Amino acid sequence: MSSNKSSSSGIGICGVLTIVFVVLKLVGVINWSWLWVLCPLWIDILLTVIVLVIIAIIDNKNKKENMEEWENKMVDLIMYQRDCVDAFRMEFSKEDIKCNSEVKRNLLNLLIVKEEKLTKLIKCEEAF
Repeated sequence: MSSNKSSSSGIGICGVLTIVFVVLKLVGVINWSWLWVLCPLWIDILLTVIVLVIIAIIDNKNKKENMEEWENKMVDLIMYQRDCVDAFRMEFSKEDIKCNSEVKRNLLNLLIVKEEKLTKLIKCEEAF
């Protein structure tokens, strides 16, 4: 057994009113101008445009919020990088870095952490 589902939306109340007004105008029952006879169509179009504008405004607001979040993460990353470099400068001299393998290893680990944070940030940006 297969069930075939079909759906039709119909013409709606604005379409019915338009047809009724056009028939009444052509028969001579009403003496309205064509602007008023076709008014239900204009109302339908106007409502559609209003809904689309509201959707666009909400979408734009969401994009701005996501962009602000991304900018905040970028600022956090830059501040973290500066803090790491400053801490490293305070703790070790150039000679320490050149000669001491443990200091080199710590510096390398610091750079790896920075790279991982940057990779996460880039993935977040790609989500936009």
